[in-house]
Amino acid sequence: MLLKSLCMAVYALNHCMFSSSLAKPVMKRSIERFGMEGSSSVEESPFHGPLYESNEYHNINGDLHIVSWYCTPPEITFHFNGKDRKVTYHEFLMLGDSDGISKSDKQAMTNALISKEQGSKVIGMSQIGNQPISAEEKNRKWPNGPPRFIKTTDMIHSNTDGRKIVYRYFRTTPVAEKI
Repeated sequence: MLLKSLCMAVYALNHCMFSSSLAKPVMKRSIERFGMEGSSSVEESPFHGPLYESNEYHNINGDLHIVSWYCTPPEITFHFNGKDRKVTYHEFLMLGDSDGISKSDKQAMTNALISKEQGSKVIGMSQIGNQPISAEEKNRKWPNGPPRFIKTTDMIHSNTDGRKIVYRYFRTTPVAEKI
């Protein structure tokens, strides 16, 4: 925590005093390595964004159980026109060559997501027709605050120019309840 605070202070000082310094890219890279995005903000909790619910029924030792877990929609980040652009997976599929995304990039991203443990379910749960759970439902399920989230992230390289395309989503651990 001390190292994180020190890095943020040095970055702020560098940004204010030496905005055209050569050290700026080095400082930014160091800050990103320590888990900070941007100059001084910490990543927002996925709990406050849309969450989708998955319920599956399983027979465990002769008893029927419902296994539930929650996830965020997949978010895709790619570099285009000198900026990083973040879109949801479904928005990513609607992009075209004019946005810097080819059909082969879309297919590679879909294959990468599907190859992950829960990736295909995450894609299905966050489809446009499904509704995320409400804030009231979140507060009812987790009265003591947000659950622990597992971050899944990976990167592919664009087939057209080799630049990085990164995806990520968050999910909770599955919870089984006897019915």
